[in-house]
Amino acid sequence: MKSQNSERVKDMGRGREIYAEIKAIPPLVVRADGRNFKRVLSDKFEKPYDERFAKGMAEAVKNFFVSSGFDPKLAYIFSDEITFFLSMSLLMVG
Repeated sequence: MKSQNSERVKDMGRGREIYAEIKAIPPLVVRADGRNFKRVLSDKFEKPYDERFAKGMAEAVKNFFVSSGFDPKLAYIFSDEITFFLSMSLLMVG
């Protein structure tokens, strides 16, 4: 029973992986953009810039560098977007 449930969950996840079949040759520039951040954060954070949010974005980048399994060389943060530069050593590390 447990294996049937886990297979069903995997199948559901595969259906949501709309970009899973895209192949790319490194180096890559990858942009991660916050979804609905303005709506979600509108009444909780100061405008136009909130120091807590900026520190959270910087911490997210730091965590990606340390534990993503990739070898990013550069990250650029602007507003609710993070852009990563992944070099030729794109193979998983660690």
